[in-house]
Amino acid sequence: MTLKIDKGIPMPKKQGHGRPSPYIETLETMEVGDSVVFQEKGKCLSFMNCARNNHYKVTSRKIRKENLLIYRVWLTSKPFKLEDTQHE
Repeated sequence: MTLKIDKGIPMPKKQGHGRPSPYIETLETMEVGDSVVFQEKGKCLSFMNCARNNHYKVTSRKIRKENLLIYRVWLTSKPFKLEDTQHE
């Protein structure tokens, strides 16, 4: 059996479980060193899982401000893209 080989067809981004994460747009907009704040640990963990599943590197800290507990997540590295290394 011979299969037809297609060239130059772009691969769509992963969709996960059929719906895109609401955090992808935020991650794509962030620059290394930027951070976001969450008041709920669960949402913080969801954001971090989304980042890591999409090859972003993040780190977080639990911060106590007066009687309030917040979770801050910093972007430490963006995913490597091949087109970033190509020269004209």
